[in-house]
Amino acid sequence: MTRVMCYINDVYVASTEEDKVLAGLEPKDVKGITRVEKCMEGTREDILKRIDDWIVDLNAPQNILWVKGYPGAGKSTVASSVVEHLRGSKRLGSYFFFQRGKATDQTSHALWRSVAFDLSQRYPTVRKHLVRKLVDDRDIPTTPDLNELFRQIIQEPLENSGGILPVIVIDALDECGGLDGRHSRHRKGVLRTLSTWSKLPRRLKIVVTSRDEDDVKPTLQNISHMIEIPTGDRSLLDIEKFLTVQFGDIAKEYTLSDRHSRSCQEDRRSIHLGEGDHRIYRPDRACGELGACRSWN
Repeated sequence: MTRVMCYINDVYVASTEEDKVLAGLEPKDVKGITRVEKCMEGTREDILKRIDDWIVDLNAPQNILWVKGYPGAGKSTVASSVVEHLRGSKRLGSYFFFQRGKATDQTSHALWRSVAFDLSQRYPTVRKHLVRKLVDDRDIPTTPDLNELFRQIIQEPLENSGGILPVIVIDALDECGGLDGRHSRHRKGVLRTLSTWSKLPRRLKIVVTSRDEDDVKPTLQNISHMIEIPTGDRSLLDIEKFLTVQFGDIAKEYTLSDRHSRSCQEDRRSIHLGEGDHRIYRPDRACGELGACRSWN
């Protein structure tokens, strides 16, 4: 492949013919971003350690980790933390954050095309394999056959990739398909291709977060290692740490009377929805709602 030079956004950069070939693989503006900040330092330590232990265990029986939890349990926060940790350890293969409102663009095809493109940018062996395939057939990325797409751009390149150790992070699988939910052909397609992924070598890992939906559970419970994010009393300490920091930040910006300071402390300890072990906490939203504290003087 010959090197060429070009301008991109007024910056003079090097490109290659390979880059041109691979450009047709990447869907534009569909990956989603890490929608929330990573876990605050000192919180979710047990969950993150269990995830990391699974990631580094190349002999783990399953190559898919399912992180499940109730709405508001912190699945996306955990996913953001895992992405940043993997980025730091040079093992991040790709990440994809589904968003219900972007279901039209965030399809099952877009997921695997995005993953394949990212892998091609990080692993030379995958890159060479994909370039050969796409030179032979430029129409591969646009095939309507999801199973064939997965085989061509994910399965075969990874099976011939040598000893690479990528980890893929897929957040909010339950939001794939938008309002169609479990009836969406795209969500069904992702679950079907995850079943195919489970047959790949153990060193090729995926972390998936989602709610415990009726269509997700029957597939993932048989092919994955499962970690559930606790809610209720088991997560009170993490929530209190978070709220302590948030209210501390508010206190730094505004002068509160002793009465209002005590009220904030009491609110911090009592914010919850529901009862018992199925209590659902949204301390991030609660702090926003209790932002009225900022107006006290």
